[in-house]
Amino acid sequence: MWIANFFTLFLIFLPAFLANASPVVAKNIPIIRELSWPIHERFFGKNKTVRGLITGILVGMITGLLLYFCRHIFVRFLTNYTTIYNLYHDWKQAMLVGGTIAAGALVGDMGKSFVKRRLGKKPGSMFQPWDGIDYMIGAIIFMLPWYTVSIWGAIFLLIIGPLLSLMMNTIAYSIGWKECWY
Repeated sequence: MWIANFFTLFLIFLPAFLANASPVVAKNIPIIRELSWPIHERFFGKNKTVRGLITGILVGMITGLLLYFCRHIFVRFLTNYTTIYNLYHDWKQAMLVGGTIAAGALVGDMGKSFVKRRLGKKPGSMFQPWDGIDYMIGAIIFMLPWYTVSIWGAIFLLIIGPLLSLMMNTIAYSIGWKECWY
């Protein structure tokens, strides 16, 4: 039963996971590449761009829509899917929830970058243990109007988030989309 609960939680936060990975993909798409100006270089560094923010939120909204369209399938396989069914019960709310949770993930990441700049760390440098945890904290906070994560759920997200982030970053590095593996 706990596996189904964690899988359901993974699905609820899927827009955050995909939004976190989308800026790396977006910078390699020629048309979108033009939106590469920094949001605020002094506060967040040169790597936090308008392109990443826009594409991340759009990916979150699209993921919310996909969860809306797939909700009937998930109800058959997950007995505790009622929560997701309620969160993504209407296409407008699905886009709102997906976009909000994606924005939370990106704001969490920008918050970490802001702290890194204050500590004198360079953009793109490793900042453990916050790399991977930052976006999940932001997503959890932004999700509060719709869903409150249990302690065990938060622990799960704070473990799986960095693992997925590391895995995706390693893949992006190996195909030449990132300059560092973390």
